Amino acid sequence: MDLRSFRLSAADVQEARQYLYYQPFIISDDVQTGIAYDWTHGKGIYQMLRTEASQAEWEEFCYLNGQLRSLYDYWIGEIDRYSGGIAGRTVVDTACAEGYFLYRSKQKGAARCLGYDLADYPTEVTSFLNRITGLHVEFQNTPYDMRTHRIVGASPSDIVISSAIMVHLSDPTYYLEHIASLTKQALFIFSVFDDSDAYRITFENPR
Repeated sequence: MDLRSFRLSAADVQEARQYLYYQPFIISDDVQTGIAYDWTHGKGIYQMLRTEASQAEWEEFCYLNGQLRSLYDYWIGEIDRYSGGIAGRTVVDTACAEGYFLYRSKQKGAARCLGYDLADYPTEVTSFLNRITGLHVEFQNTPYDMRTHRIVGASPSDIVISSAIMVHLSDPTYYLEHIASLTKQALFIFSVFDDSDAYRITFENPR
């Protein structure tokens, strides 16, 4: 998501740098964020400043996270197409991080966008992004609970998004049952999977 169109002040840019890192945001001409560079190189770099990187590093960081941003936006487009339209619908993201999918859904006219996450930092992120974008997204610091196999208090939604969470869960089939029960129109799942045809549980790095 490119935040430059919202004309962030210098203070806004500094505040954005405190909150954004995992998902692919363009904060300014000189600051970008996203996990794609780390996925490729494993260097633990999720935010990069043009002034603190070599030209080659900056260009690669921007390219890789630009590809990720294009992928995320493609997913939103496909959700919009397969659900019969995001506009006017309710959207839930079960592990929202900074809320990329929720804000893009709001830009497509979603009536209500609500994110859940184990981390509490999205509380500040949501407040900040709501202010600078003028979009209203909601966040609850409520994770999927592997003991109860539920997101406590979650209500059914037209569109449910599950991105990069299932690999962290010890009860994926229960999780799938739960998010399916919350879905009224369309369920979107992005995850990595073991590539074996055998029935097994693995404790290795995800494929």
